[in-house]
Amino acid sequence: MDGKLSHRLHYPIREHVLPRGTFLEHLDVSLTWMWARDQTQWPNFFDDFRNFGFNLIPTFPYTWQQRQGLSRVWNPKVKETGLGLISDAKTFGNRIILNDSPFHAIPAVILRARKEGLSKPETEQGVFLRDANGKLTEKPNPFYRGYYYQKEMERVKALVQECLPDHIYWDIELWHESVHLAQTDPDILHQWKASGKSWEDFVTDAGTEMLRDLYNAVKEAMGERPMPQIGLYGAYATQAAPTDGVFEWSKIYPKYISLSMPSLYVQGRTTDVLERIKADYAKVGKNIIPWLSPATYGAAPPPTMESMVLESVLNGAKGIAYFQYQDFDPLHFYYHTRALTTLGGFADLMQKGAPRTILGANADLTYTCFASDSEALILVGNYNRSSDNRTIIPTVFPNALTSEIREGKRMEYAKSVEEVAVPPGGFLLYHQKGSAP
Repeated sequence: MDGKLSHRLHYPIREHVLPRGTFLEHLDVSLTWMWARDQTQWPNFFDDFRNFGFNLIPTFPYTWQQRQGLSRVWNPKVKETGLGLISDAKTFGNRIILNDSPFHAIPAVILRARKEGLSKPETEQGVFLRDANGKLTEKPNPFYRGYYYQKEMERVKALVQECLPDHIYWDIELWHESVHLAQTDPDILHQWKASGKSWEDFVTDAGTEMLRDLYNAVKEAMGERPMPQIGLYGAYATQAAPTDGVFEWSKIYPKYISLSMPSLYVQGRTTDVLERIKADYAKVGKNIIPWLSPATYGAAPPPTMESMVLESVLNGAKGIAYFQYQDFDPLHFYYHTRALTTLGGFADLMQKGAPRTILGANADLTYTCFASDSEALILVGNYNRSSDNRTIIPTVFPNALTSEIREGKRMEYAKSVEEVAVPPGGFLLYHQKGSAP
């Protein structure tokens, strides 16, 4: 004011240097929802992402095709770019994910074609559900197996043949509303009554059939090559209800999918992550790759990325899948990478060990243990910000030597650990050496 400074603000600056350590190659880690345009615009993309601990690169080969009437044809230029990225990714030692949303395009293509005068009603029979009065709706029919369904299997087969992926992640979020409407469709009700099944079995058998047909299309495309690991977004081992209303876990795993992929977009609530992974591990062992996110449905504070990754892996997950690239800021990458480099410093333990249940003195805190016969990592969390934050670190081995891990580095080993205070919202990580009793 009057030519003079009225206020002075001070902003502290802290430099964060991205860790560059050893990563665990047996973990499957990906920033799964990242488009080719983002990969091509990132300088030194493949080198940087290996340094972040990512070893699977996502592809969306359906974007290599364009609509032509009621069909889809390859776009040669886009396809060439996509195949080039796959080739480059493999050169840098990465494996490939094929992302796809089967069935989603069927109703969309037909509705657009109607507006453009290209619709062929004779091939649309059964694509859409009818209401209780028999009037055609625009909701897709989960029991439809006609012309466009078969074309969808051919489309998936063609994409897999081009990519030859190591992983396939289905994202099917189409049927939930349709399942409710189907209960009033006269044709569907007739089919249900003729089947002699309960409504739940009738619906989930249809979902199982979809994944079976997709699996067979993939198998045909892969030929003699090993089958990819296949996951379905949101389908996990301890789910209480069918995913998307039609996919019942006990019917689809392990026949048609091989991974439990819970959706954990939880704003950094690490307790939610560890509880889900721990429960799923009890059902399916290490066949778990959770979907995490730094911001979807609400931003996660960057430090929670470190605890979510550590809790996922130490509770038994075989990897991490993230949604989506636009949600990340540099600090999210920093804490993600710090967690992975920390685990990379214990390669022998991570190969030979397994999650082990331990109890701690303070029940307000969480206790995670990953142990082999001679060493263990113990993670003590105060994720719920308890004011009663003091505890004694549990001992896994008789006469164990214990070292705290701070910012990925081991401190000196000691024969005993004094009472410790776990910071609100944070965690303490310890490494123990010893021998099994």
